[in-house]
Amino acid sequence: GRAYDTAAASNFDAPVACPSLVRLALDTSKGQYWANTVLFPDAPETLKGLGLPPKARGLLVQPSEKYAVVLTTDAVRGLSRVDQAWLADIADKLASTS
Repeated sequence: GRAYDTAAASNFDAPVACPSLVRLALDTSKGQYWANTVLFPDAPETLKGLGLPPKARGLLVQPSEKYAVVLTTDAVRGLSRVDQAWLADIADKLASTS
């Protein structure tokens, strides 16, 4: 699988480096949620590698068959289980339409 930075890229098909969190999500086919990025030493590198805001406090990676959908929040523990399920549904929908 490949990860795509659709938030910051002008070419939506251009692959970006695949940080370890994204690779873990793709390899296990399970969503990965960092509720507080400050607690993870490689968070700055992961955020930068995905072209995401460096001050993001929460990071959710939801894999689909081909892609990983990434969502950030500016609040610690800013995503509920309902939000996580919603993103999983979005990832599945994107996978079925691509």
